Amino acid sequence: MGRLKTFDEEAVLQNIMRVFWQHGYVGTTFSRLEADTGLTGRSLINAFGEKDDLFLKSLEHYCAETRVWLTPLADDPTIANIIAFFRDIANALSSDPRNFGCLMVNTVFEGAKINPAAKNCQASFRNMVRERFLTALVAAKLPGAEAKADLLCTTLWGMGAEIRSSGTVKSVASTVDEVIALLENWQASSPAPA
Repeated sequence: MGRLKTFDEEAVLQNIMRVFWQHGYVGTTFSRLEADTGLTGRSLINAFGEKDDLFLKSLEHYCAETRVWLTPLADDPTIANIIAFFRDIANALSSDPRNFGCLMVNTVFEGAKINPAAKNCQASFRNMVRERFLTALVAAKLPGAEAKADLLCTTLWGMGAEIRSSGTVKSVASTVDEVIALLENWQASSPAPA
């Protein structure tokens, strides 16, 4: 008879995700995972699978967390909530893992080292974020909403790279200020409600 699990899978998965987020796919080793989770490599493999499986589960977990983070924008698709989304990034505390950048953007830099399922998860993530932006821009009746959503998504992607490179969300504070000014300008020029 096998041994029963004596750990909280959700908490362990959170730790695993954080390790991949901070160190990337290549920089994440089983010894690093063991140190951060308190579990043996064998326990991690038994519970979650090999490294590729752990990484994919981390990406999926990150996507689910981001979906929750985007809930205000999904529930109330407004430019004000896009602004709040960007402002929240710039105001993240120094202990916030967002200071590692964006896990999905970080994954881009590892390119060929990740498997196709991880690349698909990355594409789904980007589409989800873009859809949230697009829905709010369409609700505001802005012309060129598709292009504006692309611009916001690309800016967010670039911010993730900048944060990863610098190690702090503070490095994008002026970019966030510019994005907010742009969004406010778009909002001011949107047609008045009938």
